[in-house]
Amino acid sequence: MKTFRYVTIMILSVLLLASCKKSGYVNCIPSDATLVVSVDFNELATKADLRNSHLNEIVDQYLGLVVFGEGLDKAKEYIDKPETIGIDFREPAYFFRTAGGEFGATLCVHDESALTEFINVLVKQDICTKPSEKNGYQTGTMFDDIQYGYDGSTLLLVASLEGGRSRQMLSSFMNQNDNNSFCSTDNFEKMVEMKDKDIILYSNLGVLGNDVKQMFSSVIPQGVHPADVEFFGSVAFENGVARLTAEFEGANDKTKEMLDDIDKNFYKITGEVAEDVLLDKTLIWGNIGVNGEWLLDKMKKSKELKQMLFVIERAVDVEAMIRSIDGDVSIAAPLSILEDQEGVPDFSLKAHLKSTSFLNDVKDWMEAQKDYGIVMINTAPDEYVFEYQHKPVIWAVNKKVLTMASYTYYTKDDTYYSEYLEQIPNYSVFFLINLQTLPLKEKAGLPDFLGFNEKIDKLKSFIIKASSAHEWEVDIELTDKEQNFLNALI
Repeated sequence: MKTFRYVTIMILSVLLLASCKKSGYVNCIPSDATLVVSVDFNELATKADLRNSHLNEIVDQYLGLVVFGEGLDKAKEYIDKPETIGIDFREPAYFFRTAGGEFGATLCVHDESALTEFINVLVKQDICTKPSEKNGYQTGTMFDDIQYGYDGSTLLLVASLEGGRSRQMLSSFMNQNDNNSFCSTDNFEKMVEMKDKDIILYSNLGVLGNDVKQMFSSVIPQGVHPADVEFFGSVAFENGVARLTAEFEGANDKTKEMLDDIDKNFYKITGEVAEDVLLDKTLIWGNIGVNGEWLLDKMKKSKELKQMLFVIERAVDVEAMIRSIDGDVSIAAPLSILEDQEGVPDFSLKAHLKSTSFLNDVKDWMEAQKDYGIVMINTAPDEYVFEYQHKPVIWAVNKKVLTMASYTYYTKDDTYYSEYLEQIPNYSVFFLINLQTLPLKEKAGLPDFLGFNEKIDKLKSFIIKASSAHEWEVDIELTDKEQNFLNALI
């Protein structure tokens, strides 16, 4: 919670002060930074068309509640002409986190006198303390927790999780040379190559929270640490879509072997059964191409998934089924999974099999089920129905394709998915949430502030896809493919 607080305050500080052709301001980022984020505020403002946005009316309406005295007129001037702050907005601002847990933000100064005047306005608003000179730069405190420093080229903000370290670290960062800077690393060069994106980041899985680390624990083998998995990410707000990309790299041979092993066991989706699983009002539609034996091994390393397998084993030998998978797995769940219901949620699943030998053991399964009060009925050749958690479940095998579904499911040709059926053969993973089906307004329960309800209706789908273990992408799509995503929602 404290980390979130510092990051939030840091962003607010940059926006208040809201990068120059000189690279000096980037030298403040230490070479061992575990997270570096580049944000092109100028491009974001252009895409959102902020100068013509109705947000200006909201700002004018509420500005007087947070700014008092002579500062109000000055604040309006800065909002109307942000370049008068003394910060150059034509280059990105950088946010970073150090190996020691400090958070920082650095921007390029193009007019130190103008920045000093702006700082003095903040001083009168009790936002920061009056700056004093130290080692060739001006320094002070902002929002009680953030140390700031600036000179003719750089504005640096630093916050530390350990009280008292901010001033010391700010001095160290302001005076470090190129060799100790992140801009001397290959990782920075890679970020520069991605400069056409609105937001760019470098990090590793080690900086993520414990919950996220746990998600990856089943695929990360012993001896590989989350920090060894580095990634470069980007966010681009385009017409009709917000596109988030992540490119994963191994920091050492063991990590590279892990990523190669994942690639070896994930296959390109053929799409042959993808359409067959679609339901009326499908909410979630997922497709992967995978080696079942490898998948089962990873599932059993997860405590939660292992427990789930154990429970399902009372009805069918699900491990034998998963082990037999080799190729496409497609699954869909309808909107009804959000409703309070007993038993197994509605779903539909199909999977390609390399072997159907587990069918020889079905009679033994039926005998073992009696110990748990489960009765499975043979309704057709290689087709069975059993009741599980108060709901009938059907499963069948036909021409090496496994079908399993809640008994109430039915397929339906839905034109919503036609364009995606053409896309999925390019990927090994393709999961989609139909936001048009999801009752976002009702679930959010928010008042129609800033036209929220009208804007949320513009959201079409949320997609996670991967072409390999190294390359992942998240798309948030709009119904209107011609309007810029940011402009549509701001």
